[in-house]
Amino acid sequence: MIAVIFKYWLINWDKEFNWNILLLIDHFLAHIIECISLRHVKVIFLPENTTSIIQPCDQGIIRSLKAYYRSAIRRKVLAAIDARIDPVNPQDASCSFKISVK
Repeated sequence: MIAVIFKYWLINWDKEFNWNILLLIDHFLAHIIECISLRHVKVIFLPENTTSIIQPCDQGIIRSLKAYYRSAIRRKVLAAIDARIDPVNPQDASCSFKISVK
């Protein structure tokens, strides 16, 4: 279903804009499009397993996740120090990460 929406979106973009558009996208399955003829939109696929360094959208997402994770760990460590209990162990850290992903 997502691939159909993506294809529809590309075709509408091509009709709506009268200037050339270069669209850089990853190899997400929904982005795979079969032989559609676009006049104004050129789609270029980034290589598979490309790092976030060249994927600008991922940079912000990864940066936000890391900031949230560090903040959660920092709060937990400070709470443990205040309560005079052992700081965070690896299992606690992985649970914090799972919560932040949801």
